[in-house]
Amino acid sequence: AAKMAGLTRNFLRCARIWSTPFNRTQISLQFKTARILHTGVPYFSARKDLLSCVQLEIDMENVQPLPPFKKFEVKTSGCLASLSRKLKNGNELVIELNANESLMSDNAFDDDADGMETSEDVDENVDGPTFMPVFKVNIKKPTGAALSCQCTFESDDISDEFEPDESFRIQSVMVLPHNYNPKSETQVYSADATLFDKTLSKGLRAYLKEEGLTSDILADVLEFYSSFEHHCYVDGFLKGLKNFVES
Repeated sequence: AAKMAGLTRNFLRCARIWSTPFNRTQISLQFKTARILHTGVPYFSARKDLLSCVQLEIDMENVQPLPPFKKFEVKTSGCLASLSRKLKNGNELVIELNANESLMSDNAFDDDADGMETSEDVDENVDGPTFMPVFKVNIKKPTGAALSCQCTFESDDISDEFEPDESFRIQSVMVLPHNYNPKSETQVYSADATLFDKTLSKGLRAYLKEEGLTSDILADVLEFYSSFEHHCYVDGFLKGLKNFVES
């Protein structure tokens, strides 16, 4: 009976202590302190560590203004960019870029002895692009009809001698009617341009060049995409991740 009475008194004492707001907070802090001593890891350290890493990454990234795209109207929305220019023949050249769409060059990384990819042997002085943009080139008629080509660049050798014009590739082609609705794109046939014979492929490339897609414009596309993707990485992803974790 004496033992039961002692247990009852202890229970009531604990209940009074826990019912007091100050003591409740103090006990909670003691539990957290015990966790720190037990694990050696500060409470909520993962959140703080992540924020520190993200902020360090933001500070290290040297974000430059987007390069000017002469004679083109530039519009950006999130990870999307549109470069448009009116042509003398009344047509419009529109280049659409998506920072999420790119292809890695074949030799961006070398394989080590274990077959794993490594960047240790990559020449940091190389100026050529590592990621090639996948982009759309649209030739729009005044009637609304358009020729839409999905394009990219392919190169096995990233060097100072990289030539965008020679590495330019057309992946697919669509002929869009004047009443085309972007929501019904799946209803328009997309031709695989990699299967075209040399005559058709050469003729299509010559037509795009005549409509304003010159070697200089292709070089500007590469430069613009590299800067734009960097902006999206820092302003869209890193700062977005920081705001998310902080909130």
